[in-house]
Amino acid sequence: MREKLAAGRSLVLDVDAGLLLPSSSFPFPYFMLVALEAGGYLRGLVLLLLYPIILCMGGNSDVAVRFMAMTAFCGLRRSQFLAGCAVLPKWLMEDVAAEGFETMRMSGAAGGRRVCVTRKLPRVVIEGFLREYLDAEAVVGKEMKVLWGFYTGLLEEGDEGMLDEQQKIMLDGDDAVGFSGSLEFLQHSLARSCKVVLRDINFS
Repeated sequence: MREKLAAGRSLVLDVDAGLLLPSSSFPFPYFMLVALEAGGYLRGLVLLLLYPIILCMGGNSDVAVRFMAMTAFCGLRRSQFLAGCAVLPKWLMEDVAAEGFETMRMSGAAGGRRVCVTRKLPRVVIEGFLREYLDAEAVVGKEMKVLWGFYTGLLEEGDEGMLDEQQKIMLDGDDAVGFSGSLEFLQHSLARSCKVVLRDINFS
C-alpha cells in the first residue's frame, strides 16, 4: 500500500474519515468556534441553546450540519470570518489523525498533488487550515452562499460544480490515489476518479 501511495501523482484525501480523528466527526465544536470568534458571544450563546435540537437532528447528519452552519454564519460578514477565526486551525490540527497526516506528508515528499475532500464541513471552515498547515493544492466541499459580502448561512446543494476545476489540477485521474476510512467516500465523484482508494496504510 505504501508503494501505491508513492506511485500516485495525485492524492485525494477524505477529510472526514481519512484526515480527522473519528472523535471529531461531530462538528459542533468547530461551528461554536466560528460563532464565538467571528460572530461574538451572543451568537455563540444562541448556538449553545440550540444544542439539544441539533442532537435530535442527528448531530453530524446533513440536516444538523446545515442548521449549525445557518446559526454560525447567517449575517456574518465574509471579511469578519476570515480575520476572526485564529483559533480554529489550531483546533483542527489537534484533531488530525497520525495516519492522515503521514499520508499527506508522504504524498508531498513524493511530489504528488494533494486534493482534500470535505463532505460535511463547509469548505470555508476548513480550506485555510488545509492549505496553510498541510499544503493542500485544492479543497473540494460544499460552498457557503455569499450575498453582498455577507454569508447567508445557506449551503450549496452539492460540490459537483467544483469537480471540473479540481480534476484539472490532477495530472491524470488514472494515477490518482484516494485515502479514506469510510465506504461512503466511494460514492464521491473524485473517489471514482481514483485508480485505487486506500483505507489503511502501514507506515512501519
